[in-house]
Amino acid sequence: SPPEGVEEALTGYERLAGSADPAALRWRERLARVRAAQQRAATALAAVPPPDDAGQRHDELAALVGADDAQAVALRRRLAAVAALRSDLATALAASGPPEFAPGRLAAAERELGGDDPAVKELGGRLARWRRVQSEASGLYMRWALDTAGLEAMERLYTLDAPSLAGADHPQVRRWQDRLAELRGPPPPAWAAAAGRDLHGPWIDLRMGGAGQRLRWLPPGVFRMGSPPAEQGRGDEPQVTVLLTRGIWLADSECGNALWRAMMGDDPSRSQDPALPVEQVDAAAAEAFCAALGRRLGAVVRLPSEAEWEAGARAGVDGPWPGIDPAQIAGAVAHRANAARPWPPTAGPRNALGLHGTCGNLWEWCRDGWGPLPAGDQVEDPVRPPAALRTARGGSWGDDLARCRVASRTGLDPRTASCYLGFRFAVEP
Repeated sequence: SPPEGVEEALTGYERLAGSADPAALRWRERLARVRAAQQRAATALAAVPPPDDAGQRHDELAALVGADDAQAVALRRRLAAVAALRSDLATALAASGPPEFAPGRLAAAERELGGDDPAVKELGGRLARWRRVQSEASGLYMRWALDTAGLEAMERLYTLDAPSLAGADHPQVRRWQDRLAELRGPPPPAWAAAAGRDLHGPWIDLRMGGAGQRLRWLPPGVFRMGSPPAEQGRGDEPQVTVLLTRGIWLADSECGNALWRAMMGDDPSRSQDPALPVEQVDAAAAEAFCAALGRRLGAVVRLPSEAEWEAGARAGVDGPWPGIDPAQIAGAVAHRANAARPWPPTAGPRNALGLHGTCGNLWEWCRDGWGPLPAGDQVEDPVRPPAALRTARGGSWGDDLARCRVASRTGLDPRTASCYLGFRFAVEP
């Protein structure tokens, strides 16, 4: 680089020798070339992105002032950093699998190349879409039902966006698509009188002798069973994480008198109104109904396991009253303070899966023998073997409100036939 004071020295020489002196002319021309090269280099250093001829500008400057000149070194380092960023961007854009790029590197690329650079824009867009896919995926596993709009949105996300970003065969994409299929549910069975999808997910209708029952799809999934230690009214309900590996069609309400009469030809209920749920059925009678219905349908009909019952009752929601407005609990749940007999099966509020009556109205038989909830970090498809007592869930119109919490459970003599006791059934797909 020209040493400090060179301008003053040259001006002084020109005063002594004259501005037309050949040496003065040669030095003045060289100094002008250096200053012009320095200015072009400074512009290249500041420009975002660097101009296409930035390398040529560096070479011109280095030829005049040497490669070790501070400005030449700075420009060379920037060009090397830009080249590395472009190479990294090209590699990331060409790679198969989920888009990956360190946030700091993308910020550096935006800083060095500008936000309008095509490669920066493309990779930034891919990364943003991938983050959205991942964010939605965390909610996908917490959902137990999707309405039509939600299903369509998820299908776009996991059958179009995710495969285009990560590849259709990527394990994570395959897992997401499998979960979407679980939420979509199986095709309606041949015996279904009607089928559809609403805010609570897939449903099918069963018709038998003029009586009917709607069933809701309970997909496989993971949930927390039981209640936390601080929950008011808590009994033998230690929390445990449960994985259900198979889905079922679960009745959206307790079995009604009309359907029982259509199948069994009698009515054991104290309140024999066809609009009310059947009660005063012991465990064997409930299982006999399921067996008879299964023969008619050509399907496996049974009582839900205790884990299936609670998964359906919770529908992905924690707390003692899933699906019920906390301010309306006392009036929305059929219990001792507001009911003189059972309510109609679909009278109470629906939860996120579309199930009625999981809190209060009637205790509901489950297929498990009575015993403590399973223990462990995560248990899979738990069903307790037969025992002296049979599990019932949900509380009844004859109980205090605290006994009607969704986690409430009890063990009963399986021969019990009470006006506080009924059931809902499940159909395997």
